[in-house]
Amino acid sequence: MRVHPGSSEESFCFFDWRVPGCTHIILLNWSFCSFYQECPGLLNSICLLLFILLGKLNTISIVNPQRLEIETQFLQADEMTPKHNKLAISLGRKGITVYNNTPLLPLINLSEDEIGRLAYGCRSSGIEFHHLYIAGHPVQVDWCETHPIELSIIIDIATALRRKESGRGIPRFIISTPLGDVDFGLCSEATSDQEGRIYIKLKPYCREYYQSMDPSFAYPADSKVGKDGHPIIMVPGLEHTRDFMLDKQKDKT
Repeated sequence: MRVHPGSSEESFCFFDWRVPGCTHIILLNWSFCSFYQECPGLLNSICLLLFILLGKLNTISIVNPQRLEIETQFLQADEMTPKHNKLAISLGRKGITVYNNTPLLPLINLSEDEIGRLAYGCRSSGIEFHHLYIAGHPVQVDWCETHPIELSIIIDIATALRRKESGRGIPRFIISTPLGDVDFGLCSEATSDQEGRIYIKLKPYCREYYQSMDPSFAYPADSKVGKDGHPIIMVPGLEHTRDFMLDKQKDKT
């Protein structure tokens, strides 16, 4: 279950989420992207008391566990301060995990050094660096349309992180699409057409998967289906200059 609060004060409206009859809800994800901005206010005694009470909602058990976690968003390492460290540690002691999802943005954080500093900052602050979005994140849609990301840079960033960071500090490289999210290179396949547009094959998904949830499901008009039955969808905001990373769509779909 995911919650998108409007502000830190309003966020506690879901305090009674563990109501009788809702045992199917085992995880409450609090999507709190302004965490880094509101951190100083969250350190006051009243909010800390509320976090203690929230921590008591966690039922860490083998049978029917129920947990609370907080999702936040840092774009640059300079946004992180010692106050975030203190707050994340306080929440962690109550069993509340704080994790970070970052969209890659050219001219803002698209570099090996910046993502490396961000990964180090998250690990030092007790915040899990969960997802690094390559494309498809709402923040990226308009920005990357005019500032596309070169696919080869993703490989450079991943190589630098694996060289310098521990396994716990390396995020998952994610492409978000209207049909679902996929790990870049692991369960997806990049292709291109003659105009240079980038398409992503979503290997975890097929028509039967979607129709198991919605019998009337139909693929979007702008998508394609590969010979193996997996959907192929265009992903804006990406470009390439090195053909070795891509399978030409006309040869392999």
